[in-house]
Amino acid sequence: MAVTALMIGSIASATQDTATDGLAAEQLAGRGLAYANALQVGGMMGGFMVGGGGVLMVADRLGQQGIFLLLALAPALTVALALSWREPPRPATAHGSGKARLADTFRRPGIALLLLLAFIYGGAHAGGLSVSRIFLVDQGWSNQDTGLVATFSGLAMLALGCPLGSALTARNRWLAMGTGMTLAAVSFALFGLIAAGILPTGWSSVLPAMGVLSVASGFIAVSAATIIMAFGGAGKQAGTDVTVLQSANVLGEMAIAGLVVWVAGRTGYVPAFAGAGLALVLALLFVSRAARAIPVTR
Repeated sequence: MAVTALMIGSIASATQDTATDGLAAEQLAGRGLAYANALQVGGMMGGFMVGGGGVLMVADRLGQQGIFLLLALAPALTVALALSWREPPRPATAHGSGKARLADTFRRPGIALLLLLAFIYGGAHAGGLSVSRIFLVDQGWSNQDTGLVATFSGLAMLALGCPLGSALTARNRWLAMGTGMTLAAVSFALFGLIAAGILPTGWSSVLPAMGVLSVASGFIAVSAATIIMAFGGAGKQAGTDVTVLQSANVLGEMAIAGLVVWVAGRTGYVPAFAGAGLALVLALLFVSRAARAIPVTR
């Protein structure tokens, strides 16, 4: 029963995600897309913090039943919002009104490069956060202190990464992504210095390294989501096109996080952090090529 409930919840969440992303891609353009994606990424991070560590803080007081009822309030509010709101007509620039087809997504010019971009862009945050937590535990940090670092990471991304990323994305989406990847490479270099013993394994070194990674993640997530939505909105089936690319992103996050942790276990943390930094440099070259090959005007 629990597995069935989780499957139903996952399908419902995915359906809602497809509808909201498609709506944003169709209705917004230019700066509006950048600001909307800053809210989306920031809201997602805030949801992770509230629905993860936040509910655990009150779990003993409310009990399991109380926790689930509390969590049910969020989707209940979205249902009320959906029922009371009327969708505006599609903009005159929207293309087509036929049935969406996956095959049409893979026929669009530039889709191959965007699928690869979607696969790799979340790896910096997912892989960096995963391996940094394990690294800190191996260095003797307590679970509580490691959790505080993770909480700090979320707050830094929410308060700095998303707003600053949105401002730069509104001016130049590809520049924002390149800046984010550069900052992420700097973060991995700092973690590599900590792992090598050149910098101390303490708060004074770990917090700046994690802070830079979190701000970088905000830049990358907001700019990439904006590029993906602009691409989807320029076609005839925004919801389908954006969902395919977002799915590639989720697969990439899982694969890259697992790969980074595996490399760290096989070679040690210094080579793992160095390799991650080198991979980001190569990703920068890819972003430069994609910026020329996929001009996004919306």
